[in-house]
Amino acid sequence: MELAQENIPKIYRYLFGGVLASVTASICCIGPFALLATGISGAWMSRVMVVEPFQPLLAGTTIILFALASRKIFFSKVAGEKGSNCPTVAVQRKQKIVCCVSGVLALVLLTSEYWIVVFA
Repeated sequence: MELAQENIPKIYRYLFGGVLASVTASICCIGPFALLATGISGAWMSRVMVVEPFQPLLAGTTIILFALASRKIFFSKVAGEKGSNCPTVAVQRKQKIVCCVSGVLALVLLTSEYWIVVFA
């Protein structure tokens, strides 16, 4: 399976979509905490809990998007040569770093309902 130049933006779209889905999935936990930490309060904050029933769906979407991106990044067999459309080893290394960092961010956000009680 080749990693062509036109697939590179798709990888970043998968990663961006995964992080966005994890942020949306954790908004019911981190949202009120962040608002209270900044001094913003009110009864309207309970409207953030409207997202809670969709949390498992969004967590699944996050996992699927990261799996698709990781498959394209970590399991590509071809390294680019000069003048080819495939990314070079340096570009692939940067893609792996971006994938790992955004994966850790998504993991922190998805598990926020379990560790947020320590800070609340």
